[in-house]
Amino acid sequence: MRGLPARWWSVPVALAGWEPLTRWARAVYFPPPSVIAARLHEMWFSGPATRLFLTDDALGDVLPSLGRRLLLVVLPAAAPKIFAGLRLSVSLALIMMIVSELVGSTEGIGYRMLVAQSELDIPSMWAAITLIGLLGYGLNTVFLRVERRVLAWHPAGT
Repeated sequence: MRGLPARWWSVPVALAGWEPLTRWARAVYFPPPSVIAARLHEMWFSGPATRLFLTDDALGDVLPSLGRRLLLVVLPAAAPKIFAGLRLSVSLALIMMIVSELVGSTEGIGYRMLVAQSELDIPSMWAAITLIGLLGYGLNTVFLRVERRVLAWHPAGT
């Protein structure tokens, strides 16, 4: 966790570089981040539905409570499904990694399997298949442990 926050400095640096570059290029399909942020703001906080029952003063009072509700109610209620989706995503990412190595790579487990198949090297193929299985099992185990630790309060998390 120590390395990740140390690399967060790159996000504002990338955004600071992105803004002038896109303004200079003036490409329609490559908008500056400020334009993207403005459009996001328009989508979320404008339109007839947002002001149907609330005045500007009421919106100022409601929006902070929505943030608290999101953190204290919605996110904990959705956390089990979020972790289930993450575990599924890891398995799909592993499958896609192997398939991409089979199709267009000169390194990796998928490539080694392809070479072993073309040379009729059955033990190497089984070694690659076993390695893929162990990798999947290990990643799933890590995600289950993280899920159990984060969702210790949840009845199904024990």
